[in-house]
Amino acid sequence: MKTILFISAIFMLFSFGCTDDNDHERPDNEVGMTASTFQPASLTVSAGTTVRWINDSSVAHTVTSNDGLFDETLQPGQDFSYTFDDTGSYNYVCTLHPGMNGVIIVE
Repeated sequence: MKTILFISAIFMLFSFGCTDDNDHERPDNEVGMTASTFQPASLTVSAGTTVRWINDSSVAHTVTSNDGLFDETLQPGQDFSYTFDDTGSYNYVCTLHPGMNGVIIVE
């Protein structure tokens, strides 16, 4: 019986001490990238917020604003940040993957 309790205690300690990267929540100012989507595709932030895009996928992506504010190519594991000072809607795309688009709404 002591062995079972010991094994159960070790399992619980190990389970609570480990995290699954797929289950973590991003900060409110981050956008991740899968193979074909921005996550989240729409993000609302306050003026003055710096938004960070992180390429979580195994392929390269771009973060290209429709109005020419930024155009960055991110290899897997790389990130890019931009500070949105003015209110409005800022649409962006990945030029390498048609249909991969997002919007930052600044209030």
